[in-house]
Amino acid sequence: MKLLTEGDRAKWLAARHLGIGSSDAPVLVGASRRKSLLALFAEKTGLVADDTEETELMEAGLELQPGIGRMFARRTGRTLVDLPPWTVYQGDPGYMLASPDFLCPDHPTLPGMGGVEVKFVTFVQGDEWEEEPPLAAQVQVQHQMYVLEREWWTVAGLVRGKLKYADVERDERFLKVLLVTLIRGLFANH
Repeated sequence: MKLLTEGDRAKWLAARHLGIGSSDAPVLVGASRRKSLLALFAEKTGLVADDTEETELMEAGLELQPGIGRMFARRTGRTLVDLPPWTVYQGDPGYMLASPDFLCPDHPTLPGMGGVEVKFVTFVQGDEWEEEPPLAAQVQVQHQMYVLEREWWTVAGLVRGKLKYADVERDERFLKVLLVTLIRGLFANH
């Protein structure tokens, strides 16, 4: 794993085109309700402009992320390591990228450093969080664990005004399937 960017939004946007980010992974395995595989393909290949225009919902999520992180840390007693904005790590293979929200060095039962992915969940999306984080979030954090070489990650969401969180442990079987899916997706047309 190596650090590609930190603190520079323009470099972060450019780095996103170098590979598959953690938020792209759910699209590739059919777990995203927000983006199609065709739309992702068109963005990554430059057929359409990458929609980097910030919506009000995106702006709200970015503004609330530190507060949700602090709320999670207070509630759980865990320490969060805040990363500079626009940080991108590159994994091995090099086309796998991740922009984690927080790292977390202290889990009460799981070893080593993990991370925390924060979600601001709208009222409509709240149903997806009834029993556990939605599949798309779980795929995203599996991808982040792979890139950052970690054994666990926590998904924390402010869901209809309540903090919900769940620990996700690294799943090697799933990651093998994800890697095969990514490779097939990258080389299907060559």
